[in-house]
Amino acid sequence: MNDNIEPRILIYDRLDSTNLEASRISKVSFRPHWILTFEQYKGVGRYGKEWYSCIGNFSGSFLFFPDGSSLDFAQRGFSTALSVRDTLTDFGIPSRIINFKWPNDVLLNGKKVAGILLQTTSADSLKKGLIVGVGINLVDLRKVCGVGKLLTETASFSDYVRPPSPRMVLDRLIENFNYWEKRFKEGGFAKIKKNWELWGPKKGRKIKIRRMDTILEGKYLEISNLGELIAEVDGKINKFASAEVYFEGK
Repeated sequence: MNDNIEPRILIYDRLDSTNLEASRISKVSFRPHWILTFEQYKGVGRYGKEWYSCIGNFSGSFLFFPDGSSLDFAQRGFSTALSVRDTLTDFGIPSRIINFKWPNDVLLNGKKVAGILLQTTSADSLKKGLIVGVGINLVDLRKVCGVGKLLTETASFSDYVRPPSPRMVLDRLIENFNYWEKRFKEGGFAKIKKNWELWGPKKGRKIKIRRMDTILEGKYLEISNLGELIAEVDGKINKFASAEVYFEGK
């Protein structure tokens, strides 16, 4: 990304998906864009799962064109998690109750408050873009959004503090994202990994790892220098670049 190009901020009343809009924009512009919508009706998470949102929650994406490999792109999920963490604390969420779940969830007291979805896009073979989608529960999904039973326990800003407006959240998220992006560029993934692990799972926690139709059980150890999950399964050390994980206990 050319640091001299100021990102454009686009705000919509309603969109199918901020990531989809970012993808459309990438076909006609190489300028970085922050995209916010007050209502999103086709949001998705990892593996195509539906991402529930409604008016009052934060649905945003950042489109930019950083240098580096596909691995560098994937590692932005960890720096984005740190950006979200800082945004939560900016609005009064106690830092002691914030933690991360590999690879891209932010939790409050073990319940999901935010998710991150990374997607790549390219208008031609020479210029690849990265879309960083961020969804944050500012209001209660059940009480405000009318969402019924969820597969994942969720939390929201409103459980702890008066929820800010999505526009206020965007301003803080942009500033925090810029901070961690600068650290990523200056120090590489090592600095990001070190900070992420301060808020990540504790070593030795029991973990279930789902890959396709197979569920493995073991103990969480750490993340690798590439961002892979490292776990002990059946007495052997395994690395996972992609999987669904479930932690037991605290």
